[in-house]
Amino acid sequence: MPQAVNAWATVMCLAPTITPFMRVPGYGLVDLTAYYRITKNVRVNGGIYNLTDRKYWDYQNSRNIEAPTNTDPNNAHYYDQQLSIAPGRTFQLGMSVDF
Repeated sequence: MPQAVNAWATVMCLAPTITPFMRVPGYGLVDLTAYYRITKNVRVNGGIYNLTDRKYWDYQNSRNIEAPTNTDPNNAHYYDQQLSIAPGRTFQLGMSVDF
């Protein structure tokens, strides 16, 4: 009895590009978080994120931005690059109540 054989092949080719994309630099962050339990059911928590206020770009959101050719604010690529900077130092304060 003949056996049926199914096969698939996918070929992906990346065409060479002349578009220079922004080089996304590596980074490290320091975050500080804490909590204090006021009662058995109530907890206050907070944090300081990006404690050193480092300027950085997240690769996932910045990898397709074209490299700016100058720092003129009217240059669209420079503007996109500046818009993609991740937030600086941020703070968070919250309260959790368990029922």
